[in-house]
Amino acid sequence: KFIGASILRAWTEWGIHGEIKIEAVSPLHVSETIINTSVKNRQLKITQKLSNMSPKNLPVSLEQTVKFKGEIVFSFPEERFEIAAGEYKTITRQKDWDKQKLWSPYAPNLYQLETKLIVGDTVVDKTDMRFGFREFVIKGADFLLNGNVFRPYGGSGFPGNHGQALEDYRLHNNMFIRG
Repeated sequence: KFIGASILRAWTEWGIHGEIKIEAVSPLHVSETIINTSVKNRQLKITQKLSNMSPKNLPVSLEQTVKFKGEIVFSFPEERFEIAAGEYKTITRQKDWDKQKLWSPYAPNLYQLETKLIVGDTVVDKTDMRFGFREFVIKGADFLLNGNVFRPYGGSGFPGNHGQALEDYRLHNNMFIRG
């Protein structure tokens, strides 16, 4: 009996779901991006970790642009610095932002942060990251999304197949939990 078949079945039903990719990156690249949004403070904070895995120090220009549906909303001022060979450098930038379109399940407005690392006249790394401007807070027994009471619906877990998903949906509806 082939024992691996039961393992394979578990992987296809409960394993990794979604795209897996391997990326080749420039020796100088953005290795991590964290985007924090605050509706209460009307602020955007971007923290990026830059990696220079090349054998030499590099003069770098950093350009960051926020877009909505392909249109530029604003750009941070270009920042120039040197990053040493083998160095990881963390850059944090913050901006007050009054006229953002808030994200919610009913209006899933998504922005795009485009980051370029430039050495001389050459763009050596370009990253794009989508983000929603939203703030989720628990206050007492209430969930607040963007300062408003929010009632999430649904259950937990991941259905193994389409039939299980339909069964879970019917069960949740019968229990008055809208899925």
